[in-house]
Amino acid sequence: MKILIVEDDRNAIIPLIDELKAYHYIVDLAVDGHTGLELALEWNYDLIILDWMLPGINGPAICRQLREQGFLKPILLLTVRNLNEDIITGLDAGADDFVSKPCSPSQLLARIRALLRRQSLPQSALQLTWEKLQVNETSAQVYYDNQPVDIKPKAYNLLLLFLKNPQRIFSRQDIIDQLWSFDNEPSEYAVTNLIKDLRRTLKDAGMMGDIIATVYGLGYRLNPPPETEDYSGKYLDNSTSLMPKSTHNLEEVLAKYQNSFGEEVSFLENLFLINYSDDSISEISQKKAQEIAHNLAGSLGSFGYQRGSELARDIENCLRNDDGLCFIHKNISIIQDKIRELCNEINQSPQPIYCHICASSNQILLIDADRSLAEQLQGQAGAWNLNIEAVSTLTNARQWLTKTLPDAILLDPHLSEEDLTGFDFLKNIGQRFPEIPILIFTYEDNLSERIMSARLGARRFLHKPVTPQYIFEAIAQVLPKPPSRDARILIVEDDPICLQVLRNILKPWGFDLICLREPNQFWQVLTQTLPDLLILDVQMPTYTGLDLCQVVRQDPAWEELPILVVTGHQSSDMIQRVFEAGADDFITKPIIGPELVTRVMARIERSQLRRKVKQIRKQSR
Repeated sequence: MKILIVEDDRNAIIPLIDELKAYHYIVDLAVDGHTGLELALEWNYDLIILDWMLPGINGPAICRQLREQGFLKPILLLTVRNLNEDIITGLDAGADDFVSKPCSPSQLLARIRALLRRQSLPQSALQLTWEKLQVNETSAQVYYDNQPVDIKPKAYNLLLLFLKNPQRIFSRQDIIDQLWSFDNEPSEYAVTNLIKDLRRTLKDAGMMGDIIATVYGLGYRLNPPPETEDYSGKYLDNSTSLMPKSTHNLEEVLAKYQNSFGEEVSFLENLFLINYSDDSISEISQKKAQEIAHNLAGSLGSFGYQRGSELARDIENCLRNDDGLCFIHKNISIIQDKIRELCNEINQSPQPIYCHICASSNQILLIDADRSLAEQLQGQAGAWNLNIEAVSTLTNARQWLTKTLPDAILLDPHLSEEDLTGFDFLKNIGQRFPEIPILIFTYEDNLSERIMSARLGARRFLHKPVTPQYIFEAIAQVLPKPPSRDARILIVEDDPICLQVLRNILKPWGFDLICLREPNQFWQVLTQTLPDLLILDVQMPTYTGLDLCQVVRQDPAWEELPILVVTGHQSSDMIQRVFEAGADDFITKPIIGPELVTRVMARIERSQLRRKVKQIRKQSR
């Protein structure tokens, strides 16, 4: 659980912070109202504690602004003012509880636990078990087979995070955001060590299975308990991925470089098939063939030749073997078979792959049986830069979601089918895709339904009838805000095809792109262009992406610059090397547009927020 405390009296609040940390809570402290409001709006806190009197903005004003922005988590007000009118003012501002100072840390901790219990779903207690493992949140104790487990605080919080979100995949950065305070952020490699520590602790306690599953390229998730059915895909296909709204740019690039694919494959064919002999391959031609195979492995998959990408990767691995030409001659029949298959593959039509996202409008899924309403919203959506896709049943919604993911969902929770209600659907979507904002849209308006919707993760509750303008304004409030359009990205990639793919994916989002094919010019371009983010390919001539990454991290002026590394190798050794070099994240080839855009935006937004908070803290001193 992550808690934000906004209190300008550090000495008075330190005992409470120590008490909270003893029970494994993660605590951020802000000492003025402006900083507190910034942190509360940008980070996902489970509870906020506000002092009444604060520099800049007082506690009730912060509370009121948070509620207006849709913040639904508990807020606790602290104050020496305990008159009835003050209590009424605080509660009317949106506070959930009111504590008069002075009060003991233990009493305040009990209030905090009560507020957190109150917001939890009734089923949450059931989620804190896994096989013979049990977690008691109240006492912060872990038991396996009814025996206490000696577990470190960070590992305890990590275990709690997975048990409470059994369907969600957490990236390393997600875990850092949840388990570390803002001003004490570690490297992502620390997450890998923490995962290992938790696994080791549970294994020592007697657990035979692995509670955490590694989802390569994405992060980690909770494994289903042994000998139990995984229901995570009951309503949605687990393979659901983001799909395109437009692919014409990708097709143009494919047409432009189609001949180069053929030329590169022809080089391999001539070298290893047509003109092959024991002395026909030199170290120079081997190196060139290796570079060609590497480029094909990264490029083909991005254009729908997934099998071609795999074959090129296999060929590259054969050519990269430490035994060099000796290994090639011994395994020439294997290499030749793969080249023949690769020749056939690129002569076929590519499979559809969706690497490009059109940023011109947001896709909204409307799930409502009222067809006239759907037509009315669709007719006016263009003026709000929105595209409304309307379905009238939950079955149709499930089918639609297997093909694409919207930017937001507008749901009537009173739709129902034999195996599924609207609230079941809301719960499932909230667990599977917590990043998609959901707005409830219903004729029913009572407290119990509002509370249920809030507990299940709905971001807005709209009571019918309302005007289309009111609906569109609510949608605009919950849509994710992209980073500044002035954000500049420096891409260093020697493969022109891969470089063009990256350009086509990122350009529609308004980024200022600087594309560099010569790694030896990197430092000059970096210092002249001052980018907000780097994208580096691992495998390049002269200097590798890891070399450049280490150079950047050596300079204090660039130590916080976000770096994404592009790699075709997904081995654990390569991933470890990427993070040890100082990268913040990595993208695997073939490059998938939605994944790249999401990671780039998250890194830039986080970097901009970090700078903003530093400026605020500097101004408040």
